[in-house]
Amino acid sequence: MAEKRFRTAIIGLGFIGPEHYRNLGLIDNVDRVAVCDPENVEAKAAKAKIHVPHLYSDWRAVIDNKNIDAVHVCAPNDNHKEIVLAALDAGKHVICEKPLASSAADTKEMVLAAQKAEPKGIRTMVNFNYTGHQLARYAKYLVQTGQLGKLRVALASYFQDWLQHQRDFSPSRCMGESCAWEDIGSHGTDMVLYVSGQRPTELMADLVTYNKVRDKPKRPLLAFEDPHKLPPEEFDQVDITTDDYAHVIMLFDNDFRANVTATQVYAGKKNDLTAQFIGATDSYAWDQTRPDEALFGHRFKPNEALDRGTLSVEQLAALSIIPPKHPIGYGKATANQFAEFYESAASGKTIGDYPTFMRGHNVACITDAVLCSKRQGGIKVPVSYLGLS
Repeated sequence: MAEKRFRTAIIGLGFIGPEHYRNLGLIDNVDRVAVCDPENVEAKAAKAKIHVPHLYSDWRAVIDNKNIDAVHVCAPNDNHKEIVLAALDAGKHVICEKPLASSAADTKEMVLAAQKAEPKGIRTMVNFNYTGHQLARYAKYLVQTGQLGKLRVALASYFQDWLQHQRDFSPSRCMGESCAWEDIGSHGTDMVLYVSGQRPTELMADLVTYNKVRDKPKRPLLAFEDPHKLPPEEFDQVDITTDDYAHVIMLFDNDFRANVTATQVYAGKKNDLTAQFIGATDSYAWDQTRPDEALFGHRFKPNEALDRGTLSVEQLAALSIIPPKHPIGYGKATANQFAEFYESAASGKTIGDYPTFMRGHNVACITDAVLCSKRQGGIKVPVSYLGLS
């Protein structure tokens, strides 16, 4: 039987859309046939070296094209829900960038739509890409098989510096209710929930705005134009209330705790995601900037410095798509989960452990609770999952 192939379109050509395009090139049964962006789609596609038969400026035209089997939603966050629901209604497979949507009420609607479409063979995924790394999944394996003992504490952090200075500004990030937490705290949160297999019942949040005023450009900046080299008269000063630092303490059942920290004002840090899991007997630590290495910690014997080439877990072998000591980077980790998604869509059964819409919903519910805690001065608040489990 011939391999089932998928004609795929990408909606949104900001930073992440072209990344999806490149990573899809690693998937054997996918044909990249269309991209869409409401502004300068031809120029954006050319700049990203995207070569597809169809260019669209309206995402609705992508949905209406019956020859397109799957869509990757890489549009601004506020557009995710409308596009995803339309795509599912049209019978298309959907991969949506994180966050799945801007509120838990919206993600619940999207999860229910995905559940309705699933009996028809329609697959859905949210792109929490870091769990496509073999050693990130190994943490889950150790927890599931009891090799850390009873899980006590998880520590996750994500550090960047791209909003460190007053002149650093992003309208899509700096003008909402949450910036650092929603943007990168979501990755640490998903990692904790994924590895532990648990969801917090309560949390306390400390969200801080260090840069309370930022310089907003009066005109769109050119590609690679450095705002720090422009004169002050090129900017308007705007008040900022969204967080550039966030620290959240999560409380789970059975005395399990998690601390998740995110900041975008840490000089010298770019995309430093770390995750540590502390059990009653042993521990495990992973750093995505060194993704093929991890530390398996012990009390009464030497610690084990693991690398991807030393693992012998059968269900993780498919993620090792290149020989050991050739690092699995950002793109290949993403492609690992894309491959699982499209193999699942082709076979009609779930292959691998790619992130579902439910994972996106869980993170959205936690973000809602984080903002609720923030508005009340950081008090402990319950986390509601809106009846979904």
